[in-house]
Amino acid sequence: PLARQGEISAFVSRHFLEEDFSLENASRRLGYSRQYVTRLLRSETGKSFSEFTAELKIRHAKNLLAEKMSSPGEVARALGYADEASFSHMFRRHTGLSPSEFRRACKK
Repeated sequence: PLARQGEISAFVSRHFLEEDFSLENASRRLGYSRQYVTRLLRSETGKSFSEFTAELKIRHAKNLLAEKMSSPGEVARALGYADEASFSHMFRRHTGLSPSEFRRACKK
């Protein structure tokens, strides 16, 4: 069966925080090939699987950091990063700010 418009991006948006989430896992759970999932996600979002999940993680991280209830280390763990340094590197690459700098900017 063919996927409905928006099915792939909606699935990824619902499940991207799961510990075992990957393109392989998502494809298997959706019942489609990796290539089909990749092609449909790009047509739905204009992004690759890794670009789309990174964007979702950044958005989620920004929300958690702006709420000021989670430390950068807690946000890193919530997003499934093995350590805070890996999370900080990814966050800075996508936003131009470290998680701490972003959090300070939100206080203003």
